Amino acid sequence: MTSKAVTRHFPGLCASLDPELWQVRGLIERELSGHTGAAGRMLWRMLPLRGKMLRPVLVLLSGRSHGRLTRTHVQLAAVVEMIHQGALIHDDVLDHAETRHGRPSANHALGNASAVMLGDLLVAHAFGLCAGLGVPRFAQLIGATLAELCEGEAEQISHRGRWQITPAEYLQVVDRKTASLTAVACRLGAEASGAAEPAAAALARYGRKVGAAFQIVDDVLDLVGQAEALGKALGQDLAGGDLTLPVIHYLRCDEAHVEQVRAAAEGTSADRAALTGALGRAGSIDYARATARQYVQEALAALESVPASPARDELTALAELVLTRRN
Repeated sequence: MTSKAVTRHFPGLCASLDPELWQVRGLIERELSGHTGAAGRMLWRMLPLRGKMLRPVLVLLSGRSHGRLTRTHVQLAAVVEMIHQGALIHDDVLDHAETRHGRPSANHALGNASAVMLGDLLVAHAFGLCAGLGVPRFAQLIGATLAELCEGEAEQISHRGRWQITPAEYLQVVDRKTASLTAVACRLGAEASGAAEPAAAALARYGRKVGAAFQIVDDVLDLVGQAEALGKALGQDLAGGDLTLPVIHYLRCDEAHVEQVRAAAEGTSADRAALTGALGRAGSIDYARATARQYVQEALAALESVPASPARDELTALAELVLTRRN
């Protein structure tokens, strides 16, 4: 996990954040380096963490939009990234995933029990870092967001294998499971810079909308992306019984499609590829992308009340880039 990974995923953006992102990386590594024994061996095997560093970027850009970045921003960026990575590890256990970012997932490499422990360890360190700031408000925001994230996961599990799930139900899961953390990343960054409540709320709305758009595009890429670029096999959501927006739209177009979707979910990668072709012909992929585009437009509308600055320009470009990403 390096700052170069950010500019690779968001080309042309965030280069000005390289010093702070290196500090975030170093802080996470130092925070986790003190473990010995079994826990230390697990961390050594699974780390460094890999990812797009979207949430730290949102903390830092939101903070910069209202002032100078400080050590507090770096620490909060590390907090949200560790919570995100811990949640991903738990998510892989629930989904029986075998890869993550092109590497064996923690559950596949270490087993479910060790992976759950590893995810818990990351979340525990995140709360420790947050508490070290001595600002109860930050810890309260993180705790409320983690509870919301868990609610979203529980809702997703309850919908698993249900062929009647509605777009509204899917979007509620996205809002709680993914968008809640991007929203709080923006709010934390703004509040750490002393932003007034209306400004912090506007950035939180931006983050929530961007997070939702990011997840919808992610779900589309699970169907139509390139496995090498994504670092995982395609069709994993459907194979795990999770219906995403393109499939939900396809089913609502014609109930007769249920058997085709069921066969693809239970079948081979070739069966799922055939379904992806049908989704494209039915306009279901375009429907999902249009929904993501609407969320981005709402995110940009939320930014209108944020003072003009290079940071706001980068937040604007980042939201627009979500729609064209390939990994």
